[in-house]
Amino acid sequence: MLKKDKINNIGDAVMPGVVTSGAIQEIGVVETDLDQLVIRPNSIPVDVHYFDGFGNVEMERSARWVIRFCRARGHFGPFTYDELNEGCQADGHLGDVWLNGLDDQRRQEPYLVKRGDKLHLTLNFITRCLLAGLRTCAGRKED
Repeated sequence: MLKKDKINNIGDAVMPGVVTSGAIQEIGVVETDLDQLVIRPNSIPVDVHYFDGFGNVEMERSARWVIRFCRARGHFGPFTYDELNEGCQADGHLGDVWLNGLDDQRRQEPYLVKRGDKLHLTLNFITRCLLAGLRTCAGRKED
């Protein structure tokens, strides 16, 4: 766990398996000691639509498939596009998963970062999925 006095904000924390401030870790569980907040793939709802999480329905649906894939693997660690497709197809997705802009590197704060052949989730992506999923669970209609 990260010590609260060692970081100024959540963006300064090194999140295993998540791209933050240019650092890439290979382990795959987000753990912060900001009031004992621990975010794991199973922390994020996947049975609801991520309303207002990414600004358009296509990205929100793609994000939900990425989180479903991470839940099946049990971590947020890096993965290839082929691994994503295989995992999502095993979970019922028909055809290849379209990222619909989640991997757009022109974004000031990208959601997925590509390093070599691996896609890395960013803390921005994970928190958007978590918050959108929780907001939906708290009272908005389901998909």
